[in-house]
Amino acid sequence: MVSTTTAASAATSRPRLLTLAEVAEHLQVTTRTIRRLVSDGELPALRIGEHGRVLRFKEQDVDRLLHPVGAASTGDCDLAGFISQSAATEKGRN
Repeated sequence: MVSTTTAASAATSRPRLLTLAEVAEHLQVTTRTIRRLVSDGELPALRIGEHGRVLRFKEQDVDRLLHPVGAASTGDCDLAGFISQSAATEKGRN
């Protein structure tokens, strides 16, 4: 039996995995676009299951796709920051 402390620390050390639908929703694109990014090698994915049909994505890999317009390509934009910034902008417009 695994202790609660060990299980909790193992869970926090693993990267958060997102589904295909979650990634598409976060990026506001279709699942087909996400599959194309995977096929083109622009977005790493983990295949799950015997046939590998189920895809999961590490949150940090999704974050690496986001770059502010006009920014140098060396800087990364984190997904949480991007979403909160977008929400603040929308709130300011209302």
